[in-house]
Amino acid sequence: MSQILKVIGVGCAAVLLAGCATRYGPYHRWLNAGYVDSRVAPDSFQVAFHGDRQYSRSHAEDFCYLRCAELALEHGYAGYQIRDFIVSTSTCTRIEEQFGPAGLKPAYATSTNYSVSITFDCIDRAAGTEFIDAREQAQIIRNNYHLPPGNYRSSE
Repeated sequence: MSQILKVIGVGCAAVLLAGCATRYGPYHRWLNAGYVDSRVAPDSFQVAFHGDRQYSRSHAEDFCYLRCAELALEHGYAGYQIRDFIVSTSTCTRIEEQFGPAGLKPAYATSTNYSVSITFDCIDRAAGTEFIDAREQAQIIRNNYHLPPGNYRSSE
């Protein structure tokens, strides 16, 4: 019986840790988080990253930058330069049950969600521009968030 409880305990811990893990990927409506991208010109894109209450502003910005870097690399460019950068916030107040001395009672919890939008041009290294090295940036962000390395192949 003790062995079964240990296995159940380890399984529950794994599920809890997975729930706290940093999620990065395409937007998922059930999670209300992730990135969305679109091509606005042959070498220009717009990327938006929407974070739920588990994402800080810096998380949302970093993941938006990561998607920009991925797109530049996937399309055969060394980097990109930003044309437009927008951060928007939304605040949500909800009722949660919390334990107190008298048991469960309702309490208000407020959270802020961040969305970051970047419009950028894919470029190769050029003098006089605000060049962001896509490969270097992607590697730094992936390392900071313990994400697996990217596999960037040119799609064109």
